Amino acid sequence: MKTTVLLLIFWIPASLCAQVNLWELKQRAKEGNVDAQFRLAEYYHAPGTFHNEHKAFEWYRKSAENGHVEAQFIVGKYFLVGSIVPKDLDSAFYWFNLSSEQGHRDATFNLAYLYTFGLGTPKNMRKAFEKYLKAAQNGHKESQYMLGVFYDRGKGVKPDKKEAMKWFKKAARQGHDQAQFMVGILLWTGQGVKMNKKEAVLWFTLSAEQNNPDAQFMLGTAYYNGEGGMPKDYIKAFEYFNRAARQNQPKAQYMLGIMYWKGKAIPQDKSEAAKWIYKSMKQGYKPASVFWNKNNLKRFYTPSF
Repeated sequence: MKTTVLLLIFWIPASLCAQVNLWELKQRAKEGNVDAQFRLAEYYHAPGTFHNEHKAFEWYRKSAENGHVEAQFIVGKYFLVGSIVPKDLDSAFYWFNLSSEQGHRDATFNLAYLYTFGLGTPKNMRKAFEKYLKAAQNGHKESQYMLGVFYDRGKGVKPDKKEAMKWFKKAARQGHDQAQFMVGILLWTGQGVKMNKKEAVLWFTLSAEQNNPDAQFMLGTAYYNGEGGMPKDYIKAFEYFNRAARQNQPKAQYMLGIMYWKGKAIPQDKSEAAKWIYKSMKQGYKPASVFWNKNNLKRFYTPSF
C-alpha cells in the first residue's frame, strides 16, 4: 500500500510534462536562445496537440535570423514551396545561400537547383555547377548525380564522359536509381569507359529494382535481343517492358505493342498492340508513329474513356 501511495505522489501525466517543457522552451526562446527557438519550431511543426504550422514558421524564422543553419534551410523551403507563406523565390534563394555558406549540403543543392533554372536568381550554369560540386564533394548523392549530368551534357563545364561516369558511380553506390541507370547506359554504349554490357545489366538491375522505368526498358531490351549476357527470353522481356510501359516509358510502350502485334510471349492481340503503340506515339516516339501509319493501326484502336 505504501508503494502505491508513493507512485501516485510522483506520477505526472505525460500531457502535463509536455506543457511544462513547452513553457520552458518558450521562455528560453523568448530570451533569444537560438537552439530553444529551433526546438520550439520543431515542437509546433510535429503532429499532435500543439501542431501549429504558422507558429512553427515564426520560430524557425527567428532561429534562422540568429544563424541556425538548419532553420535557415527550412525557412528557405517554406518560401520555395509557398504553403504557409506566399511563394517567394528571392527569399528562398536568400535563406538557402545563408545556410549553404555554413556548409548545409541540402541547402547547397537547392541553391544549385535555383541557379540551374534561374529561379530567384539569374540562370547561371557555371555557378550551378560549382554548387553541385561543393555538395557532391560532401557526399550529397543528388548533387553527385547532377554533377554527372553536367559533365555528360557539358552544362557549366566542358563535356567529359569520364568525369560524368565518376560522379554517376558515386551517386549510384549510394543507391540513386537514375545514377545507376546512367552508369549502365555509359557502360552499354561505351561512352567514357570501355563497353561492358554485362556490367551494364548489373546496374540496370539495381535501378530496375527501385522501379526505374528506363532501367526496366533496358533490361527488357537485353532479354528481347539476348544481350549483356542475358539469354533471349521473351517472357522476361515482356515483364520488363510491361512494368516500364505502365510508368509511361514511351520506348517500352512501343516494344510492348510490338510484342502484342507479333504475339511474342503472349497471344497475339492487335487491339492491345494498337493501344500501347498509340500511347507511345502520343509521347512523340517516332518509331511508334511510323509503325502506326505503316500498319494502319487505327483499324484496331479503341479509345478508352
